[in-house]
Amino acid sequence: MKNKYEIFISNIFNNNILMCPICKNSLTILNHELICTNNHVFTISKKGTLFLVNSSNFKNSLIYNTTLFKNRRQFINKNYYNLVYDEIAKFINSMSKNNINILDLGSGEGTHMHKILERVNKNWNLISIDYSRDAINLATDYTENNICIIGDINNLPLIDKSIDVVVDFLSPFNNEEVKRVLKDNGIIIKITPGNKYLNELRHVLKFEDYTKNEEIKLNFMKYFDIINEKEISKKYSITEEDTNNLLMMSPLKKQFKNQKIHIDEITIDNMIYVGVCKNEKE
Repeated sequence: MKNKYEIFISNIFNNNILMCPICKNSLTILNHELICTNNHVFTISKKGTLFLVNSSNFKNSLIYNTTLFKNRRQFINKNYYNLVYDEIAKFINSMSKNNINILDLGSGEGTHMHKILERVNKNWNLISIDYSRDAINLATDYTENNICIIGDINNLPLIDKSIDVVVDFLSPFNNEEVKRVLKDNGIIIKITPGNKYLNELRHVLKFEDYTKNEEIKLNFMKYFDIINEKEISKKYSITEEDTNNLLMMSPLKKQFKNQKIHIDEITIDNMIYVGVCKNEKE
């Protein structure tokens, strides 16, 4: 049975789409490293991850750490987002192409995409990119056809026009970089909070209602033509354990660390936008 490093090497060979984040030249495998023509060297870890960030000042986040992402995974695994996954997979399955490269942008620990791909009926190769080393280390739990990269959304280490589908699940991203890496017939699927997203929790914590969705949509439309959009909204009963996991997966968890939070229901309300790159002549 292959270990994570061997699986990573196999995935790299099958998908020659990585480039050096420093000089933008292509990368080739040499022993346990990737190297470009300018001799910039990137080491593949034993866990099957690759650090492709052009920065000597990289620091792993103290907030977005293993504990946060483990709580996130536990919450996600309780199936609150199943209807969202169904809809995303439906869009991907409707594509005419059968062999596709998928970029999980701001992947976190990878469970959202894992759930989506369980529903996809095409041949796919996955590139998971996140700036958190802790998140990417956990994402290697899902190794099938998965290249796990610590990378910068503002400097994606991918060659031009190499991606068929970009999935952005509740994460920021760089519009220009997404346009650069998307193939001419590629799509971006962006998932954002709806106006009722986690309303019950927000009210208990005395947070304001979420109101940025229209702003996000308008900014998205500056770069992409929306070919489909859908709101998925459902209220679920929630357990105390799940409430705690939800709190602990928030970067604001320190603000309510010692509070006793009790809610009986939670609303999962997401907008899904499917876009294609705008014609530059428009």
